[in-house]
Amino acid sequence: GGSGLGDVNLIVPGLVVLSGIGVSIAGRPYIGIGIAVGALLAVLNTVLLIKRVDMAAASGLAPVAMVSMQLGLLVTFTVIGGVAVVMVLINLSMTIAMAISLFGTQTAELLLYYRARRSRLGAMPAPLTSEHNT
Repeated sequence: GGSGLGDVNLIVPGLVVLSGIGVSIAGRPYIGIGIAVGALLAVLNTVLLIKRVDMAAASGLAPVAMVSMQLGLLVTFTVIGGVAVVMVLINLSMTIAMAISLFGTQTAELLLYYRARRSRLGAMPAPLTSEHNT
């Protein structure tokens, strides 16, 4: 299976970015920027999550999968946390809009991703094992 941007639905975040631009034009630039940045972070987070899951599944070993998932999560949290810190220093409303947009867009992205993947695969793959020969 492909990983990366090919598996990410860009329609939802695209619409969210457009709504952020609309909010900015309507006179609330910080909130609009926050909405757009949240959607872009959701795309980045989805890409990284798909890569983490694929890497973990490819290992076939639960301990390797857990370590790769945790390291990937650390990278994701660092990126999102760094953006949030910078945004808080600029404007609190922008940061709150980003967080809400990130959560909403991310939730929609994951629902669409799993729906598409389930329809492609028909079923979820076998669970990871703790040893190769089980």
